[in-house]
Amino acid sequence: MVEQGHEVDGLITEWHRVFTLGGLVASLPWLINPLIHQPFLKRFLMPSKRQDWGSGHIMLSHEKLFKRRLRNPSVARRGNMFDSFLNTKDSDGGPLSLQSAEYECFVFTVGAQDTTAAFMSAFVDHMLNNLNVKSRLLEEIDQFDRAGQISSPVVSYEETTAMPYLMACCQETLRLSPSVSMVLPRYVSSGGMLIGSTWIPDGTEVSANPFVLHRDKTIFGEDAEVFNPDRWLGDANQVRTMEKYFFAFGYGSRKCIGRHLAVFKAQKFFVQVGRPVLSSLSIGLMMTWVSCSEGLT
Repeated sequence: MVEQGHEVDGLITEWHRVFTLGGLVASLPWLINPLIHQPFLKRFLMPSKRQDWGSGHIMLSHEKLFKRRLRNPSVARRGNMFDSFLNTKDSDGGPLSLQSAEYECFVFTVGAQDTTAAFMSAFVDHMLNNLNVKSRLLEEIDQFDRAGQISSPVVSYEETTAMPYLMACCQETLRLSPSVSMVLPRYVSSGGMLIGSTWIPDGTEVSANPFVLHRDKTIFGEDAEVFNPDRWLGDANQVRTMEKYFFAFGYGSRKCIGRHLAVFKAQKFFVQVGRPVLSSLSIGLMMTWVSCSEGLT
């Protein structure tokens, strides 16, 4: 799609259909889960290559791409996602099956585009609603640019991470407006566990909601409901405490494996939009367009 500049094989359209059902499952699991496990409804609602729509359409598209690559082994290896999965080994040291490679590809596709776009949209929205923050950020970008610390024509990821106020704005955006703001349930492992003073037996479903957790005033301060990037530039001990309870990408061994790619793309975009080669008016118009545009996803 990037190479051709337009939607290919109806994939974006089908993703929108996927998220309609996905949103219902995430928001109303007590109602939807019993329905989708009924034999008759399961056939029509659960992802399957039998259905050339939604997840089924995407799975079929991945299958076609993999099979096309396998039919022509002389195709130059470009180091893309398909090659990576085809070269991956399973737990026994053998190659992944075609089906496993397709499933992995499916997860990587669904786990990136809309969540990254949600992060970028929220960032732009917070800038437009906090003009003093926006001014400080543009000033920092301008200072780095005049000092020759920003590559041309495109800033590098390492250069963006060297900008303290930009990084603080990114952290604060993900804190106040996490891309995934629904609960992500897990089951307690064998033997149970102690959470605070409450014993949770094994097999119990538990979850934490980043939207709620990130508004805990005992952790993030009395102004936890306020967009304030400076909280990430304050006392080092307090910052470490906030980072400990930062849940925008999950936690522990189940932390989002795509988080680095998400922040890589977002941070470079934020700096490119805010570079001083654009006038303040152009920046405002571009940010407003990005915030409102369907094309962002």
